[in-house]
Amino acid sequence: FLSAVDTGALFDPKIIYDPYNNRWVYIIDSRARSPLSALFVAVSHSADPMGGWSIYTIDPDPENDQWADFPSVGFNKNWIVINVNMLKNPGFTTSNVSRTFVLNKQQLYSLGTVDMSVFDAPNTLYQYWTICPAMVYDPNYNDVWCVTNDDNDDNDLRFFKVTGGPSNPAMSEEGFISIGTAWPQNAGNLGPQSGSAARIDLGFDWVQSAVWRNGLLYFSQSFALPSGSTPNTATIQIASCNPVTNTVVEAFRYNTDQNTMYSYANLTVNESGDWIISSAKFTSTSFPS
Repeated sequence: FLSAVDTGALFDPKIIYDPYNNRWVYIIDSRARSPLSALFVAVSHSADPMGGWSIYTIDPDPENDQWADFPSVGFNKNWIVINVNMLKNPGFTTSNVSRTFVLNKQQLYSLGTVDMSVFDAPNTLYQYWTICPAMVYDPNYNDVWCVTNDDNDDNDLRFFKVTGGPSNPAMSEEGFISIGTAWPQNAGNLGPQSGSAARIDLGFDWVQSAVWRNGLLYFSQSFALPSGSTPNTATIQIASCNPVTNTVVEAFRYNTDQNTMYSYANLTVNESGDWIISSAKFTSTSFPS
């Protein structure tokens, strides 16, 4: 699919569908730990994903000191919003920057020159690591809310907001909410698997997906428990909230133990408010699924 523009190592793909403009948007990183790091944004020409596509290239760091990792993507009537975690070349060391690209959506869909704004937020000790933008299911809503962990090893989540016009967006840090007990930032090798005592890496507590619908922000994430000691289990957390008032509406976690765990959670929400959640399940008697 991307061989015309890059034959390097591609990783961390995400794809979304914009029902208000009948377009698919696909993003993927290329060339980790390299000055040649790139972010590709592919846009379908219609609602048919098997039809034509156009591909744009974003250089995440023109100075080539950093490379982009783990993209997140959202949209509203004005923009496609993409967030990446920036790491120092040539290794895997945090650069203390979470970078957000805000692209003029109608220009992108018109397949011409695209106005793009870039915003940086600090992520010292993984603070603000992955500022996940929401998929906005309201054709008239002007803002894009984003959610991230507020700090390392606590139970706070911080909001950011993209506001403004299609070609002159602004991004601001907003309030926060607290949910349940604290969790550590890194789950590590906790996931059980069939036929082996070796455990599988269940990742970080980064927010995996976010949705704005019916005046609420919904999101999902994975993390380990307990906090403040060596974690021994991993689960996923799903929540809905009002970021304007910093109010939690609903929040829950799947029950887990050392033989059954969940990670890598994604969700969407339909117009009736039903939550649709997918995740990987890890057990001692089955292969990861």
